[in-house]
Formats: sequence, structure tokens, C-alpha cells
Amino acid sequence: MAMDVTYQIVTNLSCNLDCDYCYERKFPRNNRVEDVVDFIHACFDRDRGKPNVGGAIIDIIGGEPFLQPKLLIAAFETAEELAARDNRPYMFSISTNGTLFDKPLNRSIIERWYPKLSIGVSIDGLPETHDAHRIFTTSRKGSYQKALEGYHYLKSMKINDLGIKATFTHDTLKHYAASMKSLIDQSGGGTIYGNMIFEDIIPRDMALGISNQMIEVLEYWIGKGLHLDPTAEMGHITPRGMNVDDLWNPDWRDKLLHDDQIRYDPERLRPHCGTTVHMTCLGFDRNIYGCNRFMSTVTTRQAVAKLVGREIINTDGGKLLNEVQTQWQSYPDQCLGCPAKHICASCVAAAYENGDGEEEARKQYHSERRQCGWTTAKLLTAQWWERRFGTYGDQFKPLSCNCYECRIKASQENMLPKLSGTRPAVEHTHAPAKQEKTNAVIDDSQFYSA
Repeated sequence: MAMDVTYQIVTNLSCNLDCDYCYERKFPRNNRVEDVVDFIHACFDRDRGKPNVGGAIIDIIGGEPFLQPKLLIAAFETAEELAARDNRPYMFSISTNGTLFDKPLNRSIIERWYPKLSIGVSIDGLPETHDAHRIFTTSRKGSYQKALEGYHYLKSMKINDLGIKATFTHDTLKHYAASMKSLIDQSGGGTIYGNMIFEDIIPRDMALGISNQMIEVLEYWIGKGLHLDPTAEMGHITPRGMNVDDLWNPDWRDKLLHDDQIRYDPERLRPHCGTTVHMTCLGFDRNIYGCNRFMSTVTTRQAVAKLVGREIINTDGGKLLNEVQTQWQSYPDQCLGCPAKHICASCVAAAYENGDGEEEARKQYHSERRQCGWTTAKLLTAQWWERRFGTYGDQFKPLSCNCYECRIKASQENMLPKLSGTRPAVEHTHAPAKQEKTNAVIDDSQFYSA
């Protein structure tokens, strides 16, 4: 099966905002046009004709990338040309603070490539929360209004894939529900993601409180009818394709606890973010990294390769690749036996930021299980969603109502003898039953004691 691969470019580490929870080491450094062009040629040439390589994702990372529009133009024109040469699908992915779309050159980029753009705009929910943490470097004023204007401009341009990314910390989680409902009001739907920073520890005993906030947000989402819109998604809570029932299956849980072949299966435990495997990152001075976080935050690791002409030459002998693929060996027992480990929002590079990044320091990082409460909350909320609507795609089936009561009725009807091979539509003649928050999440003491 062919996998899409990511060609990541760090355009700059300068930014017009000073966000107090930004993980990058900011300094006024920009990449060079010729290096960006050579890098894209090297990646396309390396992967040309490989049967296991699918589409190309040109992932643009700053700093704030739209401070360097000429780099974006060079990258996009080069990738466009090479994708046509190789008959490969491609797209451009950009993370932005959304405040620079009043610049003519930036608007020309959007107007030219909007069908191929996937853009995430960072807006942290409530204006007061956003403005307390994302301020302009010069005026020291909040950036909420400017970011929101940028988002609405992109929405008016019919960007192929547009979303809002809200960042939360341990301290701002108490405003999660209010923040997400505010984003729903401002966006009118679309795709909204909530992300937790990797620097804070969110213990599992916070999961129920977080999950009940998430359910409050989804009730608000449902109340606006957005659950019936296939283009709308709360991506961090209701990911497409995730079957949460499988995670709660007692047989599966028992195997995770007692069957070492499954418990220690590298395919289940290795990172799935793509770093060093499906991702190649261009940093400064033609250095190649596993991903942008290795380049911008990890001070104890050298580059894994060098861009020489239009060829990528490995310089570390595969050392980091091997460490990343076997990183699961430093996970605590609770993680190895966790049914949700493969969907846990962990960061490979973040472990290398602990201490000097040596093996014991990485083990210490993993032992803290920093994302455990956040991941558990998402899992519990996804379980609530599935009990109410079925799998993510079920809610869009035109012949059935997927509220909890109608699903039970349909299930009972399916057990009756059928005279024909088709199932009649289930008439929805009532408002969906509202789930009480006291019963909103599954009661599973084994899961909480893990």
C-alpha cells in the first residue's frame, strides 16, 4: 500500500507574535530559496517511481511562514512542476497565526494555490485567553481579532482544507468548553482541533472533568446541527475511522495485559507521526532532520542528513531512526498495556528535550505520561459519541436516524427474520434523547487504575 510522504520545510524561526507557550527557540533566521528548491528536487527524485510512496505533502513550518512569501512561492512552484512530471498527487500544508493576510503577496499566494492548500490557523478560543498568550512582538497587544479576520478571509477563498487549531495548557483547560463553543460560533462549523502542549502534565485523574467539558461542547455542536454536516468535524474528539468499541473489547484488553506478542508489538507501539520514516525536514544550512521539532527545539541532536547539491546524504548511519522506531522500549508498563496507546497524542522529539536527551532522560519523560489525562478524556468522549450516533460515518446515512433510541430499535429489528434483503428506514419522529452528564462516560475501574 502506498503511503503519502511529507516533505517538511522550516521557512524561518522568526515570528510577528510572541506566544508564551511556543515550543520553538525563536531567532531571526530564514531559509534560502535555492536550498528550498534543491530540497524539493532531492525529495521528489529520491521517491520517484517507488511503489510504496504515494502523494507528496509539502509541509510549511515557521516561525510564521507568511513572513517569507518568496520562499513559499519557490516551494510551491517547484513542487507543482515535479508533481506534474511524476504524475503524483500533492498538497501544501501550512500552519499560520493568520495575521498577515492583509499583505498583497500573501493574498496572491492564496488566490493562486487555494485548491491545493491545507491551512491550520491558530486561534485559542476565547478572545481574552488568546490575547493573554498570543501577543504581537512590537505592540505587545493581543492578536485575536487579526487572526479571526485572517481565518474569515481564508474561508471566503474556499481553501481546500481549512481548520482552526486551539492550543491548551494545564492552566487554560478550565476554559476548554467556553473556548471551543466560542470557536464554533466564530467559524460556523468547519474543522476545529484542540491541542494540548507537550510540556505540561495532564494526569489521568483530570480525564473525567475534561471529558465532561468535551461532551458539553459536542452537545452545543449537535444543537447547531453541525453533526449532520459532513464537512464539519471536531477532529480531536471524533476522528474519522476510529472505532472506539474495539478499544473497550474485554478480549483485546486481556491480550494487552497477558499476551506479550500483542503487548510488545512494535507496529502498535511505534510512533505514527511519521518523523524520520515518512517525513523529511529541511532546516537551515542544508541540514536535514527527522521533523521540525528536532530542528527547532532539540539542542543535543545533530542533523540526520545533509543536502548535497540535489541529493540527501545520510550522516548519522540511521541511529536516530532506530531510536525512534524502538522508543516504545522506554515506555512504562501502563503505556504498553493501554488500549489507546496507538492514538495517544505523544511527540517523539519532546522526549529528547528532557535533560540532555539521553536514554534515561527519555525514560523519565515517558514515565510522566504527560498526555494521559487528555487522551483518556478524548477516548471517553468518543465512546459517548459512538453510543449516541454510531460510528462517525453512520450519522450521515440518509436512511436511518442514529440517535441512541433509534439505534436500539434498529438493532432489535435486525434480530427479527427478514422477508427481504433490505432494511426499512427508521422514522425519526422525536428529538434525540439527551444524555445526562452523570452517565456521560463509561464506568471502567480497570481503565482508571492502569
